[in-house]
Amino acid sequence: MRNLSLKAFWILFSDGGAKLFGFFTTIYLARIFGAESYGLIVLALSVMGICIWFSDLGIQTLATRAMAAASPENRTPARYFWLKVSLSLTVMVVSAIVIWFVLRDNPELRMLVILFLMSLVPQSLQIQWYYNGTQDFKWVTLSNWIQGIVYLGGLLLIVSSDDLNAVPVIYTLSMLAGAVTLLVVYRGNQSIFRIPDISSWISDIRNSFYLGAGHFMAQSIILFPPIIISFFFREADVGF
Repeated sequence: MRNLSLKAFWILFSDGGAKLFGFFTTIYLARIFGAESYGLIVLALSVMGICIWFSDLGIQTLATRAMAAASPENRTPARYFWLKVSLSLTVMVVSAIVIWFVLRDNPELRMLVILFLMSLVPQSLQIQWYYNGTQDFKWVTLSNWIQGIVYLGGLLLIVSSDDLNAVPVIYTLSMLAGAVTLLVVYRGNQSIFRIPDISSWISDIRNSFYLGAGHFMAQSIILFPPIIISFFFREADVGF
């Protein structure tokens, strides 16, 4: 019972910290940039959120289940790690090319989205799925808090009303800090960086797609409204 309570504490502390930092960064960004520039940030984050789904396709959920089901000596985290990295690199490049042409009439938003897309790579390096599967939640909590501190601290120290493009750069660095934390403390029996057997990737993507589709539908009520509003109104209306 004590072990269960401790795990619940780490999960609550992790999720609570992430939401707390998100709350304060939202307030700070809205206050510093005003409605119009904040609207651009919201739009860029919405596009990035859609791209994140395509770079994951539910693999994180599938990998978490695999780590939980396998015995320590039979866990193969490199299989999912490199799959996520490969997908993220592909989605980042393809999305950047599409965005470059689709948003050619809005260069400010185009640059902001492309800079946010840079964060797909450090996000793919995060192995929270491994620690969630092994129920070692304290490291996920540490990673989330470091990520939040770097992001909020970077915004407070660096960003002013003239530094819109600095926001995605700091965001990417915060993601990298969280990823490095998890990789440094990794103590699995098998190396995370070993060459994986890619013959299972097609099967993994097929199985993970159904797991990720439900999450994407749930997230769509957050991601799509700003994009839809921007079609009919201005960036300032999205910000409001």
